[in-house]
Amino acid sequence: MSPLPARPEPRPGRDPGGRPAPRAGRDRGPGDLQLALLPPDESLVLSATRLDVWRSCRRRYLFQYVQRLPARTTEPLWIGRLVHRVLERLVALPPAERREEAALALLDRLWPEEADRRSAFPSPEREQAARQRARAMLAAWVRRERARLGPDSRLVGLELPLSLRLGDGLAFTGRIDRLEWREGGLELVDYKTGRPRSAPALRRDLQAVAYAWLVESVWGRPVERVTFWFLAVDRLVTFPVDREAASALPDRLRAEGRAIREERLYPARPGPACRWCDYLALCPEGQQAARRLASRQAGGSAGAAPSQAARSSDSGR
Repeated sequence: MSPLPARPEPRPGRDPGGRPAPRAGRDRGPGDLQLALLPPDESLVLSATRLDVWRSCRRRYLFQYVQRLPARTTEPLWIGRLVHRVLERLVALPPAERREEAALALLDRLWPEEADRRSAFPSPEREQAARQRARAMLAAWVRRERARLGPDSRLVGLELPLSLRLGDGLAFTGRIDRLEWREGGLELVDYKTGRPRSAPALRRDLQAVAYAWLVESVWGRPVERVTFWFLAVDRLVTFPVDREAASALPDRLRAEGRAIREERLYPARPGPACRWCDYLALCPEGQQAARRLASRQAGGSAGAAPSQAARSSDSGR
């Protein structure tokens, strides 16, 4: 396995092969963004998000990654994308300047610049409420950041795009939110703007193992811990890297890559998550599942929230 080389910029509106580039402004995963940077023989780029979609519903994978049909820009995704942009710029400042007023000034400056704002919010009231939530996330981040970085810790990198070839025209890519040197070892930090999850659930998450493996493979230094920073509730969930799972990951990725390449039918996996799918109008099985669930819940509550896999495109990152 070797790091992917830098590629020249494609012509505007075209990918490196001269083909029309996918339409800008839609929600896209890291694998999509890296796809245009790969040589022609690298025909399949995997990412944690892409694999989550593959595992949750192959029909959705077909629409999103094979046919590349546009997906809506949702409010949670829009907020998550913007908060990440603000934090990337805030942490680039000297530590003494990472104050709440600087964070909020960045938010106010970047808010009107972010694409798809009108489609993300159904009303001005919803947009204003979302803006207040984003301000609260950033204020809490500033307070915790002051206490987090001390004499025995330092930032190693921010928003690091990493990619590896796995052979046979397969690659894996990811973007690391934050990498720190803490307590004598590397710690990988991933910002989350959605609902918090438990430590056991996060330990099973592909992203935790895959990103730690990716850093170690590219840099040659092991990641000791992974931290998920849930900004909406100001909660950190930290746990050691599962070494056994990380060592088994390359073979696991190759097997899933083969399965993706060999898939021809892309069957749907109907269930409660169909109600929130961007491609429900194109999927008869999903429509039937949504109608059955609505019939069972008639006269009751709105129903349970969608699963984490179903919300992967709506969770902000």
